[in-house]
Amino acid sequence: MFTKDFSKAPRFGQGTHMFFGGTKYAGILAMIQLAFAWPRVARAMRRSAGYRGHFLWYRFPFTFGNISLWDTREHMMAFARSQQHLDAIAWLVKPGTATGAFVRLLKAYPEGHSIGVWRAEDDGEAWRQPQLPFQPTSRRERRSSGHEGRSGTG
Repeated sequence: MFTKDFSKAPRFGQGTHMFFGGTKYAGILAMIQLAFAWPRVARAMRRSAGYRGHFLWYRFPFTFGNISLWDTREHMMAFARSQQHLDAIAWLVKPGTATGAFVRLLKAYPEGHSIGVWRAEDDGEAWRQPQLPFQPTSRRERRSSGHEGRSGTG
């Protein structure tokens, strides 16, 4: 159900700014070095103001990435300017460490969707019958989308 109140969502679900990045490392030696460098960076990130959570992703054979969520862009950028992060970047750009990297900075719309225990509004069990933004509402829409006659759509 649509909402602008995510106060009952998990901490990371309350973040409004996201860092999404990935690095393709040069090989196994760089990956081993990363195993020693990452814990310091992660500790500093978790202690930073505005931090809401992070997730790591992996793509075979040598790519790791991070998705971190923040209260504001200013919080996210303050961490980016921290000594721990600057040291990690200095290591990353040395020859033999990485062959490529990308960073995307994303901002959430104020409105979103929540259901069940993560819903802040007190609307009982109404969340079990959601009106989804992508759900056809008219008979014509249902017919053109192929949903007419299916259980629960009309």
